[in-house]
Amino acid sequence: MKIPHLPTTIPKNTVLARDCSVQNNCRTALLRFFDEHDPSNLKNPISRRLLDMIDSGDLDDESKQELTKVFIHSPPPPLISHIKARKLSEYKKPINDPAELLKHRYLCKGGGLLLVGATGLGKSSLTMQLAIKWALGQSCFGLEPAKPIKSLIIQAENDEGDLGEMKDGVFNGVNLSEEDQARAADNIHIYSENEKVGIELFEQTITPLLNDVKPDLLWIDPALSYIGGDMNSQEAVGKFLRNQLNPVLTKHQCGGVVIHHTNKPIVFNPSQPSFDPAYLGAGSAEWANWARAVLALRKTDVENLFELIAAKRGTRLKWKSADGESLAFKRYIGYCKRPDTICWVEMAIADAEELKANNGKNAADVLKHVPAVGLIAKDDLISQCRKHGLSRNMTVELLNQILADDQLFEVPVPRPGKRPKVLLSREPVTLSPNLILDALTQNSQGHYILPAPTEPTRKTCESDPPIHPPTDISSGTNPNSNG
Repeated sequence: MKIPHLPTTIPKNTVLARDCSVQNNCRTALLRFFDEHDPSNLKNPISRRLLDMIDSGDLDDESKQELTKVFIHSPPPPLISHIKARKLSEYKKPINDPAELLKHRYLCKGGGLLLVGATGLGKSSLTMQLAIKWALGQSCFGLEPAKPIKSLIIQAENDEGDLGEMKDGVFNGVNLSEEDQARAADNIHIYSENEKVGIELFEQTITPLLNDVKPDLLWIDPALSYIGGDMNSQEAVGKFLRNQLNPVLTKHQCGGVVIHHTNKPIVFNPSQPSFDPAYLGAGSAEWANWARAVLALRKTDVENLFELIAAKRGTRLKWKSADGESLAFKRYIGYCKRPDTICWVEMAIADAEELKANNGKNAADVLKHVPAVGLIAKDDLISQCRKHGLSRNMTVELLNQILADDQLFEVPVPRPGKRPKVLLSREPVTLSPNLILDALTQNSQGHYILPAPTEPTRKTCESDPPIHPPTDISSGTNPNSNG
């Protein structure tokens, strides 16, 4: 029900007429009107005063007419004079920007970075490693800080023991000295928050800690613990990031890193032109739209090989591909294999891309099927490799490289009426000219065994001197005689 002449938005300077006679049958309908048209009117003190004056009931025509007399509008308030736009000529390209946090202005104070990855990959341990390296002003996986960075981490997923293990794992994994360990630890502050969300989180937890720590970088790990709303809702996500987080970053002159999960399972097909890793994060596109920069952590099909993708503003990082010239937008990292060390390590781009091309297989996966003694038929080796997950083309490609590197040697063995059978050996082999394949024996594993070499028989003639057994020099007797 819409009331004639009633403004949709009640001006803040609206006052009530003194001769208002509407007392009955208006409250319910007016509440309904506000709820259906503009609920924000209920926050207006004038609206509240009006509702308090009206009893419940339906509006009749007379009440409608009386209600329209209630509002007397004074002239609109004057414009605020101190608001002023800046001319374009006032904006200059920054040189040695004091707001720069990550080099090439990949991230600056007041801006936000979204770090997204599937659950269980190790986003928290990566967060710890980045914070520690940046605390020392050191580059980490091609992400170079402009200066030593002080961090405040608000987290909800790791207990005290987890945090201690990650800290020690990074300290040991990157071989930090005791002095550097102390410097890094002093530059990182952590607060575990498991209750507050939304505006309550910012007002009661984050703002007091920012006032106390005064960090360069605020980390929120993970976002889903603190949004306090639907991650799929653009309104809820935008409110959390743009209306609650952004003002805090601006006021306290720090950057923000938001750790976010992907949907599970991830549908990832980089061959599709439409794929954009910036939108790997679960829920609304507003997560990526808000972020000044996006990093995506993604597992590859190769065991212990992960891609760290600069999905947004990646050109600013100036990463290089394997040729050292063209720009790259990903780095390859994996878990440190050292026992009891929770830490990430980087792999060279060329090596990682070779592993990816070979589905994680390399020369060792071929050589392990070649016997240490004896020979194996080349086609048998290819069959063995195929049984263990290597394609024929991949095996042949790896085998050609192994042969070129002299790690294996081809031994063609003649067969009557057929092409020679190609065998493979770990050592160079020279066969007798008359040897054919049928002369070779095979063991239980099908490996070929070469016949033992025979000493040539020497024919004696009458002119040769007689052959005597060796004499024991010390006794002058034949050591084989009985005396």
